[in-house]
Amino acid sequence: MNAPSIGIDFGTTTSSMAWVDPRTGKAEVLKNAEGEEKTPSVVYFGDGAPLVGTAAEQMLEDEDERRRVVASIKRELVNAPTLALPGRRVMAVEVAAAVLAKLKHDAEALYFRAPVTRAVITCPAGFYAMERDEIAQAARLAGFAEVELLHEPVPPDDDRSERLARYKDAVTEAWSDQRLDPEALARFDRRVAALGLDVDQAAAIEREVIGETREAVPARQHENSLRAGAPMQRPRAADSVHRACGRMTWTTRQLRERNRP
Repeated sequence: MNAPSIGIDFGTTTSSMAWVDPRTGKAEVLKNAEGEEKTPSVVYFGDGAPLVGTAAEQMLEDEDERRRVVASIKRELVNAPTLALPGRRVMAVEVAAAVLAKLKHDAEALYFRAPVTRAVITCPAGFYAMERDEIAQAARLAGFAEVELLHEPVPPDDDRSERLARYKDAVTEAWSDQRLDPEALARFDRRVAALGLDVDQAAAIEREVIGETREAVPARQHENSLRAGAPMQRPRAADSVHRACGRMTWTTRQLRERNRP
């Protein structure tokens, strides 16, 4: 008899698993140990083994322990490869692996009574090589020997819109701290590489973000000054915009170098 395999819908909010019964040829959803068809993609890192799913979600109710809870890691596999938690650092791929390992364990213990060595895991069509590699690595860390990634069907226009929106988020985040921080720039560069946009698309989004920055930074600082009862510091606001524009120049130059024949 062939070793059992399962399909996993690895989601940002919840994850689920299923298998195809060879006797009937029909797919069947497999419930987790808690009797749920969907497992929350949430992990709690305490002193012992990680808690995954509903048990991890419940830790959010504890004001002290909620800082050890990680959720929605799917979109951050490349963006935030390392997470700082109280007393420890955790790799994003470890968080994803914990979710996948929970599903694997429950499938083995409740249904197959044997090791599940193969998994077919869904990933968004907008994911590129770096993100797919992280999901595959997470699956291997979870104990799967064979991993196949299956793109979720998405219309081409939606895929492009999603990539553009995610790039704008990346640019906005990179601009927001107004510091030429090497770690922040490296993280941004990984996000750009994963999205596969061309220079013209990137530059158009950068111009849009910088335009918003020119309006938002002085307004935000003016609001903060009013709250503090102090006059607005115009030179500081201008310097913030100057730094943001400087980073746009840096980004565009990097993208042009990357796309040069």
